[in-house]
Amino acid sequence: MERVYKYNNGKYEELGIDWSGWPADGIWEVQDAKQQLLVKRDDIKMMPPFLPALKMKTDECTEYIVANLGSNYSTRQVAELAAEFYSRLVTEKEFPETFL
Repeated sequence: MERVYKYNNGKYEELGIDWSGWPADGIWEVQDAKQQLLVKRDDIKMMPPFLPALKMKTDECTEYIVANLGSNYSTRQVAELAAEFYSRLVTEKEFPETFL
């Protein structure tokens, strides 16, 4: 197997792996079947599936944090309150169907 690159705007971008035979060790996605070009699934940057839906709740999360935060607080306390807000949100019966 050999990595395949494309020159684009003054730099090389990796396209995938040229292969023959049978790929192993992981989940692979066919990038270009005509060129026998595969990309290992772990190498594809993917957005977590519910990230856009969770980001829609940023204002509500901020309000929750402000309402539950004392005057002297640490960044850890802010992070814990955010985690608490989102953990409650994702355990509700309506989530994630509400966002689909």
